[in-house]
Amino acid sequence: MKKVVLCISAMLLSAVGFSQNNQSDIEQQGRHNEIKVLQDGKKNMSDVTQGGRNNFAKVDQDGNNNDATIWQFGRDNSATINQTGNNDTASITQECDSKDNTVVINQNGDSGDDCPTCNIVNPCQSGDCGGEYGDDGEHQGGDDRVASTTRGGSGYGNGSGHNDASIDQDGDHNKARIDQSGKGNDASIVQDGEHNKAKIDQCGKDNTAMIDQDGDYNKAEINQSGRGLYANIEQDGCRLDSTIEQYGRNNDAHTVQRGWDQTSTIAQCGQDNMAYVKQRN
Repeated sequence: MKKVVLCISAMLLSAVGFSQNNQSDIEQQGRHNEIKVLQDGKKNMSDVTQGGRNNFAKVDQDGNNNDATIWQFGRDNSATINQTGNNDTASITQECDSKDNTVVINQNGDSGDDCPTCNIVNPCQSGDCGGEYGDDGEHQGGDDRVASTTRGGSGYGNGSGHNDASIDQDGDHNKARIDQSGKGNDASIVQDGEHNKAKIDQCGKDNTAMIDQDGDYNKAEINQSGRGLYANIEQDGCRLDSTIEQYGRNNDAHTVQRGWDQTSTIAQCGQDNMAYVKQRN
C-alpha cells in the first residue's frame, strides 16, 4: 500500500512539473548562424527556424505563457524578441532573399498605468489638451483615465499580457522595432524592399498599429499612448516618410502614400478623433 501511495505521489509531482515546463524548438541549417534562447518562468514557448548565413536570433522570455516565433533565412540578419510579463505573442519573419536586416520586438510587463500624456500644444486651453481626453477635463479620474501619472489604482492597464506583435521583412538593409507596454495591444510591421525603417511604440490598452511599406528608403513611425487607438500607415514608393502620434482614447488615423519624396505627420490628442491622409505623385 505504501508503494502505491508513493507511486501516485510521484506521478502527481511529475504532472505538476510538466505543467510548469517551458518549451523551446530550434531548427538550424546553413553556416555561421547563431541562436540563443533564454527562458525563465513557466509555460513559455519558443520556436526558432534559421537558415542561410551569418544570421543571429535571440529569444529572452521572463514570465509565463509567452509565445515567440522566429523564422529567419537569408544572410547577415538579426532578430530579437524580449518578453517580460505574461500571455504575450511575438513573431518575426525574414524571407529567404533578405540581407542585413535588423528586427527587435520588446514586450514588457508594465501595467500601462504610467503612459505619457498628450504633448500636443492646444492654443485654446492651458494644460494637456484641457484634460485627459481633450475636452473640458470632466473625465479626470476613475477607471476611464487615458493616461495616469499616478502609480497604482485601476487605470486602463490592469496588468500586463495578451499583447501581439509581428514583423515580416523581405529585402535588404531594413530595420524594424516594436515596443509594447500594457495589455491587449496589437502591432504589425511588413516591409519589402531596401533601406526601410519602421517603428511602433504602444503604451496602454487595446491599441492597434500597422505599418506596411513596399519600396526603398521609406520611414514610418507610430507612437500610441492611451486606449482603443487605431493607426495604419501604408507606403509604396521611394523616400516616403510618415509619422502618427496618438494620445487619448478611440482615435483613428490612416496614412496612405504612393510615389516618392513625400512626408506626412498626424498628431492626435483627445477622444473619438479621425484623420485620413492620402498622397501620391
